[in-house]
Amino acid sequence: AHLDPEILLVDEVLAVGDAAFQKKCLGKMGEVAGEGRTVLFVSHNMAAVENLCHAGFLLENGLVAQAGTIEKVVKLYLSSFNARPTEPLAGRRDREGSGTVRIVGLYFEDEGQRVSAVKTGQPCSICFSFEAEQEEENVSIAFTIRDERSQFLFRPSTEDTGYDYGTTPRQGVFRCNIRRLPLVPGRYRITPRVTVNGEVADYVDGAGFMWVESGDFFGTGRLNTHSPVLIDHFWEMCCEETENQNMLP
Repeated sequence: AHLDPEILLVDEVLAVGDAAFQKKCLGKMGEVAGEGRTVLFVSHNMAAVENLCHAGFLLENGLVAQAGTIEKVVKLYLSSFNARPTEPLAGRRDREGSGTVRIVGLYFEDEGQRVSAVKTGQPCSICFSFEAEQEEENVSIAFTIRDERSQFLFRPSTEDTGYDYGTTPRQGVFRCNIRRLPLVPGRYRITPRVTVNGEVADYVDGAGFMWVESGDFFGTGRLNTHSPVLIDHFWEMCCEETENQNMLP
Protein backbone atom coordinates (compact mmCIF):
# COMPACT_ATOMS: atom_id res chain seq x y z
CA ALA A 1 0.00 0.00 0.00
CA HIS A 2 2.89 2.37 0.70
CA LEU A 3 4.54 1.70 -2.68
CA ASP A 4 1.80 3.78 -4.37
CA PRO A 5 0.58 1.10 -6.81
CA GLU A 6 -1.94 2.04 -9.46
CA ILE A 7 -4.12 -0.91 -8.38
CA LEU A 8 -4.36 -2.09 -4.77
CA LEU A 9 -5.73 -5.63 -4.34
CA VAL A 10 -7.10 -6.20 -0.83
CA ASP A 11 -8.31 -9.73 -0.05
CA GLU A 12 -10.44 -10.24 3.10
CA VAL A 13 -8.30 -7.85 5.13
CA LEU A 14 -11.17 -7.21 7.54
CA ALA A 15 -11.25 -10.89 8.54
CA VAL A 16 -8.06 -10.54 10.59
CA GLY A 17 -6.60 -8.16 13.14
CA ASP A 18 -8.19 -6.15 15.90
CA ALA A 19 -10.54 -3.17 15.57
CA ALA A 20 -7.66 -0.67 15.41
CA PHE A 21 -5.98 -2.59 12.58
CA GLN A 22 -9.22 -2.84 10.62
CA LYS A 23 -9.86 0.88 11.07
CA LYS A 24 -6.35 1.61 9.82
CA CYS A 25 -6.91 -0.60 6.77
CA LEU A 26 -10.20 1.11 5.92
CA GLY A 27 -8.56 4.51 6.29
CA LYS A 28 -5.70 3.55 3.97
CA MET A 29 -8.08 2.16 1.33
CA GLY A 30 -10.12 5.36 1.45
CA GLU A 31 -6.94 7.40 1.10
CA VAL A 32 -5.77 5.41 -1.94
CA ALA A 33 -9.18 5.64 -3.61
CA GLY A 34 -9.32 9.38 -2.90
CA GLU A 35 -6.09 9.84 -4.85
CA GLY A 36 -7.74 8.43 -7.97
CA ARG A 37 -6.13 5.00 -7.82
CA THR A 38 -8.06 1.72 -8.02
CA VAL A 39 -8.83 -0.43 -4.98
CA LEU A 40 -10.03 -3.98 -5.68
CA PHE A 41 -11.66 -5.03 -2.41
CA VAL A 42 -12.49 -8.73 -1.91
CA SER A 43 -14.78 -9.50 1.03
CA HIS A 44 -17.86 -11.33 2.31
CA ASN A 45 -18.65 -8.37 4.57
CA MET A 46 -21.49 -6.72 2.70
CA ALA A 47 -21.64 -3.68 4.97
CA ALA A 48 -17.99 -2.86 4.23
CA VAL A 49 -18.42 -3.61 0.51
CA GLU A 50 -21.43 -1.29 0.22
CA ASN A 51 -19.64 1.42 2.18
CA LEU A 52 -16.36 1.33 0.24
CA CYS A 53 -17.22 0.31 -3.32
CA HIS A 54 -19.03 1.85 -6.28
CA ALA A 55 -18.94 -1.11 -8.68
CA GLY A 56 -18.99 -4.83 -7.94
CA PHE A 57 -18.20 -8.22 -9.43
CA LEU A 58 -19.78 -11.46 -8.24
CA LEU A 59 -17.54 -14.51 -8.61
CA GLU A 60 -18.82 -18.08 -8.86
CA ASN A 61 -16.41 -20.99 -9.32
CA GLY A 62 -13.66 -18.59 -10.38
CA LEU A 63 -15.73 -16.87 -13.06
CA VAL A 64 -17.46 -13.49 -13.15
CA ALA A 65 -21.17 -14.23 -12.75
CA GLN A 66 -22.35 -10.63 -12.52
CA ALA A 67 -20.93 -7.12 -12.86
CA GLY A 68 -22.60 -3.80 -12.22
CA THR A 69 -23.37 -1.27 -9.52
CA ILE A 70 -22.50 -2.36 -6.01
CA GLU A 71 -26.18 -2.27 -5.03
CA LYS A 72 -27.12 -4.65 -7.87
CA VAL A 73 -24.28 -7.08 -7.21
CA VAL A 74 -24.81 -7.17 -3.44
CA LYS A 75 -28.51 -7.88 -3.93
CA LEU A 76 -27.71 -10.78 -6.26
CA TYR A 77 -25.06 -12.13 -3.89
CA LEU A 78 -27.44 -12.07 -0.93
CA SER A 79 -30.15 -13.85 -2.93
CA SER A 80 -27.71 -16.64 -3.82
CA PHE A 81 -26.27 -16.61 -0.28
CA ASN A 82 -29.72 -17.23 1.17
CA ALA A 83 -30.76 -19.87 -1.38
CA ARG A 84 -31.55 -23.18 0.26
CA PRO A 85 -29.10 -25.94 -0.84
CA THR A 86 -30.77 -28.41 -3.19
CA GLU A 87 -28.31 -31.24 -2.57
CA PRO A 88 -28.30 -33.23 0.70
CA LEU A 89 -25.47 -32.23 3.01
CA ALA A 90 -23.85 -35.66 2.87
CA GLY A 91 -23.56 -35.39 -0.92
CA ARG A 92 -22.26 -31.83 -1.09
CA ARG A 93 -19.02 -31.62 -3.09
CA ASP A 94 -18.40 -27.91 -2.58
CA ARG A 95 -16.47 -28.59 0.61
CA GLU A 96 -12.87 -28.36 1.74
CA GLY A 97 -10.65 -30.48 3.97
CA SER A 98 -8.99 -33.88 4.17
CA GLY A 99 -12.30 -35.73 4.54
CA THR A 100 -11.15 -37.84 7.51
CA VAL A 101 -14.21 -36.53 9.36
CA ARG A 102 -17.22 -35.24 7.39
CA ILE A 103 -20.40 -33.47 8.42
CA VAL A 104 -23.32 -35.38 6.88
CA GLY A 105 -26.34 -33.85 8.62
CA LEU A 106 -27.55 -30.75 10.46
CA TYR A 107 -30.60 -30.56 12.70
CA PHE A 108 -31.91 -28.81 15.81
CA GLU A 109 -33.27 -30.02 19.13
CA ASP A 110 -35.40 -28.58 21.91
CA GLU A 111 -35.18 -30.60 25.14
CA GLY A 112 -33.97 -33.62 23.18
CA GLN A 113 -36.70 -33.47 20.55
CA ARG A 114 -35.99 -32.56 16.93
CA VAL A 115 -37.60 -29.28 15.88
CA SER A 116 -37.87 -27.33 12.64
CA ALA A 117 -37.32 -23.99 14.40
CA VAL A 118 -35.88 -22.75 17.68
CA LYS A 119 -37.00 -19.86 19.90
CA THR A 120 -35.37 -16.64 21.03
CA GLY A 121 -34.24 -16.90 24.66
CA GLN A 122 -34.93 -20.63 24.94
CA PRO A 123 -32.43 -23.48 25.29
CA CYS A 124 -31.67 -25.43 22.13
CA SER A 125 -29.10 -27.75 20.60
CA ILE A 126 -27.46 -27.38 17.20
CA CYS A 127 -26.50 -30.88 16.07
CA PHE A 128 -24.03 -31.99 13.39
CA SER A 129 -24.10 -35.66 12.35
CA PHE A 130 -20.68 -36.85 11.25
CA GLU A 131 -18.87 -39.81 9.72
CA ALA A 132 -15.17 -40.59 10.11
CA GLU A 133 -12.85 -42.88 8.19
CA GLN A 134 -11.55 -44.20 11.51
CA GLU A 135 -11.59 -43.36 15.19
CA GLU A 136 -9.85 -40.04 15.68
CA GLU A 137 -8.40 -38.01 18.54
CA ASN A 138 -7.86 -34.25 18.89
CA VAL A 139 -11.04 -33.48 16.96
CA SER A 140 -12.57 -30.04 17.31
CA ILE A 141 -15.51 -28.30 15.68
CA ALA A 142 -16.59 -24.69 15.29
CA PHE A 143 -19.35 -23.07 13.28
CA THR A 144 -20.25 -19.56 12.25
CA ILE A 145 -23.70 -18.04 12.30
CA ARG A 146 -24.51 -15.26 9.84
CA ASP A 147 -27.71 -13.34 9.22
CA GLU A 148 -29.45 -12.91 5.87
CA ARG A 149 -27.15 -10.01 4.96
CA SER A 150 -24.11 -12.24 5.48
CA GLN A 151 -23.23 -10.34 8.67
CA PHE A 152 -21.09 -12.46 11.00
CA LEU A 153 -22.71 -12.79 14.43
CA PHE A 154 -20.79 -15.34 16.48
CA ARG A 155 -18.75 -18.56 16.35
CA PRO A 156 -19.22 -21.31 18.96
CA SER A 157 -16.17 -23.57 19.23
CA THR A 158 -15.03 -26.57 21.25
CA GLU A 159 -11.54 -25.05 21.40
CA ASP A 160 -12.82 -21.82 22.96
CA THR A 161 -14.67 -23.74 25.69
CA GLY A 162 -11.79 -26.18 26.22
CA TYR A 163 -13.94 -29.22 25.48
CA ASP A 164 -12.10 -32.40 24.47
CA TYR A 165 -14.10 -35.19 22.79
CA GLY A 166 -11.40 -37.73 23.55
CA THR A 167 -11.59 -40.54 21.00
CA THR A 168 -14.18 -39.75 18.32
CA PRO A 169 -16.10 -42.76 16.93
CA ARG A 170 -16.64 -43.45 13.23
CA GLN A 171 -20.21 -42.16 13.44
CA GLY A 172 -21.81 -39.76 15.84
CA VAL A 173 -23.17 -36.29 16.51
CA PHE A 174 -21.45 -33.09 17.55
CA ARG A 175 -24.03 -31.31 19.71
CA CYS A 176 -23.69 -27.63 20.69
CA ASN A 177 -26.01 -26.89 23.62
CA ILE A 178 -27.07 -23.25 24.00
CA ARG A 179 -28.64 -22.26 27.32
CA ARG A 180 -30.48 -19.17 26.03
CA LEU A 181 -30.50 -18.50 22.30
CA PRO A 182 -29.54 -14.82 21.87
CA LEU A 183 -30.87 -14.35 18.32
CA VAL A 184 -33.93 -12.36 17.29
CA PRO A 185 -36.47 -14.01 14.95
CA GLY A 186 -35.23 -14.68 11.43
CA ARG A 187 -33.24 -17.10 9.30
CA TYR A 188 -29.55 -17.71 9.92
CA ARG A 189 -26.90 -19.45 7.85
CA ILE A 190 -24.64 -22.02 9.54
CA THR A 191 -21.16 -22.98 8.32
CA PRO A 192 -19.29 -25.74 10.24
CA ARG A 193 -15.56 -26.43 10.30
CA VAL A 194 -14.06 -29.64 11.70
CA THR A 195 -10.35 -30.07 12.40
CA VAL A 196 -8.27 -33.10 13.36
CA ASN A 197 -4.91 -32.37 15.01
CA GLY A 198 -5.23 -28.78 13.81
CA GLU A 199 -5.77 -29.77 10.14
CA VAL A 200 -9.06 -28.96 8.43
CA ALA A 201 -11.01 -32.17 7.93
CA ASP A 202 -14.27 -30.68 6.67
CA TYR A 203 -15.56 -27.22 5.87
CA VAL A 204 -18.98 -26.69 4.28
CA ASP A 205 -19.96 -23.12 3.52
CA GLY A 206 -23.67 -22.73 4.16
CA ALA A 207 -24.30 -26.26 5.41
CA GLY A 208 -27.83 -25.24 6.34
CA PHE A 209 -30.16 -22.65 7.82
CA MET A 210 -31.62 -22.18 11.27
CA TRP A 211 -35.06 -20.63 11.71
CA VAL A 212 -35.57 -18.64 14.91
CA GLU A 213 -39.05 -17.86 16.16
CA SER A 214 -40.07 -15.12 18.56
CA GLY A 215 -39.58 -15.78 22.28
CA ASP A 216 -39.70 -13.81 25.53
CA PHE A 217 -35.95 -13.36 26.09
CA PHE A 218 -36.18 -10.84 28.95
CA GLY A 219 -39.39 -12.14 30.52
CA THR A 220 -41.14 -8.82 29.92
CA GLY A 221 -43.41 -9.78 27.04
CA ARG A 222 -41.47 -7.40 24.79
CA LEU A 223 -38.80 -8.29 22.24
CA ASN A 224 -36.30 -5.70 21.06
CA THR A 225 -35.26 -6.41 17.47
CA HIS A 226 -33.00 -3.36 17.05
CA SER A 227 -30.00 -5.66 17.43
CA PRO A 228 -29.60 -9.14 15.91
CA VAL A 229 -27.96 -10.44 19.10
CA LEU A 230 -29.48 -10.14 22.58
CA ILE A 231 -27.42 -9.85 25.76
CA ASP A 232 -28.54 -11.24 29.13
CA HIS A 233 -28.13 -8.21 31.40
CA PHE A 234 -29.67 -6.16 34.21
CA TRP A 235 -29.61 -2.53 35.32
CA GLU A 236 -28.86 -0.70 38.57
CA MET A 237 -29.01 2.90 39.69
CA CYS A 238 -26.95 4.32 42.55
CA CYS A 239 -27.15 7.78 44.06
CA GLU A 240 -24.08 10.01 43.75
CA GLU A 241 -23.44 10.05 47.52
CA THR A 242 -23.30 6.25 47.61
CA GLU A 243 -20.95 6.22 44.65
CA ASN A 244 -18.63 8.71 46.35
CA GLN A 245 -18.67 6.75 49.61
CA ASN A 246 -17.72 3.58 47.74
CA MET A 247 -14.65 5.34 46.37
CA LEU A 248 -13.36 6.43 49.80
CA PRO A 249 -10.32 4.52 51.13
